[in-house]
Amino acid sequence: MKLIPIYALTFLMESVSWMFRFLVPLHLVQLGASPLAVGTVMGGYAITQAISALMFGYLSDRIGRGPLIILGLLLITVSSFSIPSRTSIIELFPLYTLMALGLGSMGPSLDASVADNVKSSRVGSAFGMQTTSIHMGTSLGPAAGGFVAAWIGLVGSMYFAAFFSLIPFMLLPFVFPLLRTGRKKISTRARSLRALPINEGTVRGWIGFVTSFTLWGGVATFLPIYSREMGLDVSVIGSIFAFTGIATLLSRIPFGILLDKIRRELIMIVFGMIIAALAVSLIGYVSNPFFLTIILVAIGVSRSATNIGSHVLVAVSAGEEQRGAAMGTASASRNGGTAFGPILMGTMLGFQGYEMAFGILAVTSLVTLFSVLVVMRFRNTRQRD
Repeated sequence: MKLIPIYALTFLMESVSWMFRFLVPLHLVQLGASPLAVGTVMGGYAITQAISALMFGYLSDRIGRGPLIILGLLLITVSSFSIPSRTSIIELFPLYTLMALGLGSMGPSLDASVADNVKSSRVGSAFGMQTTSIHMGTSLGPAAGGFVAAWIGLVGSMYFAAFFSLIPFMLLPFVFPLLRTGRKKISTRARSLRALPINEGTVRGWIGFVTSFTLWGGVATFLPIYSREMGLDVSVIGSIFAFTGIATLLSRIPFGILLDKIRRELIMIVFGMIIAALAVSLIGYVSNPFFLTIILVAIGVSRSATNIGSHVLVAVSAGEEQRGAAMGTASASRNGGTAFGPILMGTMLGFQGYEMAFGILAVTSLVTLFSVLVVMRFRNTRQRD
């Protein structure tokens, strides 16, 4: 119960960012952007968040979690109120990048704070709740954006999201007592890049994030555009994301409890990715909103298993002194995938239709996951020999 303020702040942060992730591609299309340009803008946003998360993750171990959370909230709020008035891609992109910096500042500190406050035997349940908060935001944010856009238009809905970004500041008095203030003593080893805990567990968790969010980055960016081309109203698209959010809410906590009991993180990562990739490969062949909802719910629930497994594997494989850096790398992995997915989809749509583009997105994610896992297994076998 004591982690509820962290979960709530995570949910609000993700909701605001994913309202904009839903609305910005549609706004870019209205401004005349090509699919490749849309993919590049969204990919650049995620790359910025990935790189900044690495830096801010290291920094959170040294100066504490609180200053970086405040910095992140300020950057998100400033960018949220600035983006809606932009009328060209050149003006919009740097402000959207500023939002990415804010998320890169907050994300690692919030994730690390969850692990800072729970025993190892409860880390699965704790991250079940944290990933529920994350994915509720990533699903309900687009849903809210779709409903509001159908009511007051794209620009008006972005201003709505901007005002929504002020709410997290009210949670800070409840969050700060749970935050680590920084290390009293920093070892020589921790001052170097070797402080990053690179081992079999963390690498498996990071690649799980990369591939899971490669799928979601491509789907979240281009499903609204694809659905609009199929003639669906923006409110219907928002409803699809809303059902996904509800299904995710119902699945994340049970997956976390299950993981505390069986401790088979890798199995959950692989199982979830296979189901999610199969579902993504079907999107381009479906235009009925009912079947699109079923597919997106399947993606959301299966990715729940992958993301919880990845979160827990990284958390338990990193020491307390290196947890911020490990979670920063986890955040960078998520956003690296979120960057690559839209870029890959935007590139493929320049040559192929949606059927092929979604299929290539699914295959690329699975091949990447299994390639890294095979390399890690081969490396460990050679070390034992």
